[in-house]
Amino acid sequence: MRNNESKIESFLYDNVIVKKFMLATVIWGIVGMLVGVLIAIQLYWPTFYQSMGINLEYLTFGRLRPLHTNAVIFAFVGNAIFMGVYYSLPRLCKASMWNSMLSNFHFWGWQLIILSAAITLPLGITTGKEYAELEWPIDIMIALAASLGIADYAASMSFMAGFGIGTAPAMFAVSYLGIFASAGVRQKFNKLIPYGIAVIAILMIMRGMALGIPYISPELPDTVKQPVENCCH
Repeated sequence: MRNNESKIESFLYDNVIVKKFMLATVIWGIVGMLVGVLIAIQLYWPTFYQSMGINLEYLTFGRLRPLHTNAVIFAFVGNAIFMGVYYSLPRLCKASMWNSMLSNFHFWGWQLIILSAAITLPLGITTGKEYAELEWPIDIMIALAASLGIADYAASMSFMAGFGIGTAPAMFAVSYLGIFASAGVRQKFNKLIPYGIAVIAILMIMRGMALGIPYISPELPDTVKQPVENCCH
């Protein structure tokens, strides 16, 4: 009678990518919050720039406020979320990441997106829509960079769908409603998911193209190209 041989499985975790996202979280967090402090000073002290002899439209409240919110949301919180995912997911699933090259592509692609936003927003290149200020090419880059960092096709499409919806209450509602739905209803819903993803993706792209379609892709008025004048002297 032979003794049963016990095998111990070993797993390799990619902590390098975790440290990269952690470093990016700290750096962009400092940048985003410093910008927030700067615009807060402008609200309290409107003549702050004049007192320092600075007269740049790139540093006005209207240019820096969307930079602050996007930096905190996408740069600080976004990198922190991905750091947590890359740390916890392999340990929970007891499996290594599928491809380290995709992980690095995800990281550097995300930083490129953040840098693009940090350049375009102070320059005034924006859709003018609250919390959707980034132009549509950057929106597409955000969805692609994040989805390509996921090896599973279904998870990638689910991420892009969630990105397009952008509403946490709706996602929670769908999750809880699925518990009470019957198997037949869930199967029909699963068949509709690919069509819903396609519709959301098209709407997300059209929204920033200003095609003149009411509520879907409204046309933005032409901005008057005049130098920004300070209101306070």
